[in-house]
Amino acid sequence: MLLKFLWEKEFQEVLGSRKLLEALGVVRSDGTINYPVVMEILRLASSDEYLKQRIIKFVVDNFREEVKKAIGLFPYTVTLHWEKDFENYLRYEKKGKKITDEGTLKDYKTLFIKYLEGKELTPQLVEYVVKHPK
Repeated sequence: MLLKFLWEKEFQEVLGSRKLLEALGVVRSDGTINYPVVMEILRLASSDEYLKQRIIKFVVDNFREEVKKAIGLFPYTVTLHWEKDFENYLRYEKKGKKITDEGTLKDYKTLFIKYLEGKELTPQLVEYVVKHPK
C-alpha cells in the first residue's frame, strides 16, 4: 500500500541492490541466479547500444584473460618444454637468422630450462620474458 507513494528511485534505495534483484526475479530467494532471466536481459542488451557497451566494459574490466582465451587470443594451456623438435626448429626452420653455433644453442637451452621449462604460457610470462635482461 505504501509503495504507491514512493518514487522508483526511492523504492530502489529502500530495497538495495540485492533485494531489488530478488524482487525483479534475477536472484531467487535462496541466492541462486535465475539464468533464463539473466539471459533474456543479455538478449535485450543486443538491441540497446548503451546497455551493450556497459556490459562489454564490465566484461573486459573483470574477465580480460577469460575473454582472450574465449576468442582465441591466448591458448588455454600450453606448458613449455625444451624438446628436440624445438632445437631443430631453431637450427633449420627458424625464419631470419638460424642458430648454427652450438655454444649459442647451448646458452639458449640453459636459459630456457632455467626460466621457462615447465611453466604455463600466459600473458604474464610473455611480459616477463620481454622485460628479462637476457
